Amino acid sequence: INAEYMGGTDHQQAHEQAKMPSIQWAPFHISLERRMQTLVAAMVAFQGVISWTLCLTLLCCAPFFITIPYVIYCLVNKAHEKGSRPIPGIRSLGMWDRLRDFFPISLVNDAGTLDPSKNYMFIAHPHGPLLPYGAYASFVSDTLNFDQKFPGITPHLATLDGNFRVPVFRDWLLSTGCISASKRSLLNCLTSSPGNSVLLIVGGAEEALLMVPGRMKLILDCRKGFCKIALTSGAQLVPVICFGENNLYDNYMVDAPPDSRRFRVNAWIKRHLGFVVPLINGRGIFQYSYGWVPRRLPLTTVIGKPIAVEKKADPTPEDVEALHKVYKAALLDLYNKHKDAYDADRKADLIIVK
Repeated sequence: INAEYMGGTDHQQAHEQAKMPSIQWAPFHISLERRMQTLVAAMVAFQGVISWTLCLTLLCCAPFFITIPYVIYCLVNKAHEKGSRPIPGIRSLGMWDRLRDFFPISLVNDAGTLDPSKNYMFIAHPHGPLLPYGAYASFVSDTLNFDQKFPGITPHLATLDGNFRVPVFRDWLLSTGCISASKRSLLNCLTSSPGNSVLLIVGGAEEALLMVPGRMKLILDCRKGFCKIALTSGAQLVPVICFGENNLYDNYMVDAPPDSRRFRVNAWIKRHLGFVVPLINGRGIFQYSYGWVPRRLPLTTVIGKPIAVEKKADPTPEDVEALHKVYKAALLDLYNKHKDAYDADRKADLIIVK
C-alpha cells in the first residue's frame, strides 16, 4: 500500500496503540450466555485456523483411501462456481444469534422492497481488519431477518477462490451458500435464476490494512470490475455500509513503512496468495487486552437503494466508468445519511483513498 495515504494522524495513533496495556481479565461471574457469545465470536474469527487444523488432522490421521479421493475432489469440484450448495437450516443455526448479540449487530433496510424477479450485487464496505462481521452475519445467516426483509432474494457471499481449495473449510463455506469471487462464478450466480444475488466486499485485503478505530478508509476508485459484471449480467447494484467494522481492532499495519519487513512480507503474501496476515489486536476469550477476538462494539449494516443497470453484452470502458460514478455517488449519499446515527463517535468522515 502506498504510504502517502496512510495519514499522519493514523501514524501517531498506531504508535499509541503499540503501547502494551496491562491485562484486564474478564470478571469470573459472567453469565453462561455471554460466555457462549464470546466463544462463537472467537470461532468465527478463527474459522480459517480451525478449518486448517481439522484439515491437517484429517490428512494425518484418516486412511489414505479416504483422504486422497477427498483432496482430489476438493481440487477438481467446481461447486463454488456454480451457485454453491447451501444446506437447509445452516442460516438459522443458534450460533448466529449469539454472534449477533455479541456485538450486537443490527440490519437497517434503506432499500425498500427488492423485486425478487431481478438479480442484485450487494457491494459492502468496509472489509474490516480481519473479517467483515456485520456483512457476514447479515447475509450468510438469517439471524437479522434478511429473508423476511427481502423475500425471494437469495444471497451468496463471494470470497477468495483459494478458500475453496482447502478441505473442510470449503465444505463449511459451501454449506453457508458462499461462492467464489471469480468473474465466472459471479456471472453464473447472477444469471442462473431470478432472485439470485451476491455480496461482494470490493476493498479486499488492501482495505483491511487501512482499518483503524474512528476512521473509515475505502479502496474503491481502482475497483471497477464489479461494475462491468453488473452491466454484463444486468444485475442491480446495491451499496451496503457496515458502520463500526473499523472500531473492532487496533491495526499495527497502518504505520508500516513500505521498506519495513512486515510491509514487504504482507505484500508478498497478498501478491502470491491473495490475502494478508493482519497485525491487529482486539481481545481474548477470558481477557479484554490482547487477541484476535473482536471487541464488543455495536455494528450496523445499512442496505441502500438499488441502482438500476441496463444489461449490455459487451460494455465499453465508458459504460463501466459511468456506472462507477453513479455507484460512488450513491454510496457517499448513503454514508452521509446514516453517519450521525450509527457512527457518531467517528474522528473523521469516510475517505476513499484510491
